[in-house]
Amino acid sequence: MPTPVREREQLTLALFADLFSQTLEPPTPPAAAKEAEQSLAHVWIVAAEIKAEERIAKLADFRGSSTTVEGTRVDALEVYCRNRRRPYEDMADGDRETLISTTYHCSRSADRQQPAEPGMVGRNHLDRARAWRPMPDSLREPLVRPRSARSRQGSRDMTVSVRNVAVFSLGGTIAMTTDPTTGGVVPALSAHDLLAAVPALATSGIGLKVRDFRRLPGASLTFEDLTALSAAITAELEAGDVDGVVITQGTDTIEETAFLLDLHHGHEQPVVVTGAMRNPTLPGADGPANLHAAVLAAADPGLRGAGCLVVLGDEVHAARTVRKSHTTSPAAFTSPACGPIARVAENRVRMVGGVPRRGPLVGVPVREARVGLYTVTLGDDGALLDLWGGNCDGLVVAAFGVGHVPERLVEGLTKLASHIPVVLASRIGNGPVLSDTYGFPGSEKDLLGRGLIGAGDLSPYQARLLLHALLAQGADGAAVRETFTTASAR
Repeated sequence: MPTPVREREQLTLALFADLFSQTLEPPTPPAAAKEAEQSLAHVWIVAAEIKAEERIAKLADFRGSSTTVEGTRVDALEVYCRNRRRPYEDMADGDRETLISTTYHCSRSADRQQPAEPGMVGRNHLDRARAWRPMPDSLREPLVRPRSARSRQGSRDMTVSVRNVAVFSLGGTIAMTTDPTTGGVVPALSAHDLLAAVPALATSGIGLKVRDFRRLPGASLTFEDLTALSAAITAELEAGDVDGVVITQGTDTIEETAFLLDLHHGHEQPVVVTGAMRNPTLPGADGPANLHAAVLAAADPGLRGAGCLVVLGDEVHAARTVRKSHTTSPAAFTSPACGPIARVAENRVRMVGGVPRRGPLVGVPVREARVGLYTVTLGDDGALLDLWGGNCDGLVVAAFGVGHVPERLVEGLTKLASHIPVVLASRIGNGPVLSDTYGFPGSEKDLLGRGLIGAGDLSPYQARLLLHALLAQGADGAAVRETFTTASAR
């Protein structure tokens, strides 16, 4: 009597025979028969490796009974092509789940063509697959990864791209669902959950490498989190098999995350940060559309060299210019000084401006640093400013207008600037700090002459991040001044 493995092999090979329009012989290594509890997904890979080298493109001819089946199948082909030199147990969890899920859908399609005995396919399939055991070495063949697969159906071409995007999820509104205890929303969805809500990605021709990195509100992210994320992104890009990176996170800190990551990002592939203004429980949740646009942007060759970007509302913004300009609007993210550099429409990126100029490249932190942010206000007497003395390694002053403070603050700022770097920014958040226009006590010219460092067109939050990154790398006052001067002149 045939073993369960042999029955599943026969069913899968029947499916592949239909896909490839030829008869496939089942694999016979003894190791296959011993894996009595292996799932159908295992056999799917084995069967694919038997004859797929010259016929993998024909898989694109398969038409399931629904768009979902077809879409999942194309995505699995992309995963398969990307992992052809990689042992199954070394694949990312997301790639494994894609193959498992697709096998399930294909087996359901095969059920309709060739009924199987109860329990052989479909039933508890995903549960069995999660208890996966590695594919035996005897069943693996080193295959050359194709650059593309193309097939023709009448007058229609279907091209399976080899462009790949890594997706890191950090939590945030985009990943929130209702907590039954508190009644409020909290980060709960995984990266796979987020991608499952974007079926259009399955037919985008873009392979996805998915990683759950954190599950936090944007407000709770730390420098340590972002340092670790930057290192993970660098490792992913240096591996050479991704064309861009997408990060999903809470919008509270998106503009700061994007700017900080850009300081540490020295590669050509774009890093795209996205999120959502409406959580998934609300009507018109914008997370899926933003994620879809972000993946398209990360995979687009026209954005190579653009550094870190922010994509929401089908607009692509540079990390240096983007601002969150509204607390609740889905159109909250804007670039007041210049507008977006690109827009996403009809599933492609349309450039509306040049690739943005890059800011300074700063190395990874080697020490702890504390940088304060002091916002000047009407009637400020400077008493709170004195509290910063001895409690920080650097200070950013968010001043009035083009860089002005009340005269009563001048003495305190002069004293601080003689001990630590003090950066002068504008609390407006749009436009530069001037250097040589006003001459009264507390003016920009007066303060710069007393040793403060101009922030140029950096917002107070960006100036703080740059100062923190420099001090955490061990930069002295002269190096800090030179970096800010260079950044302002770019």
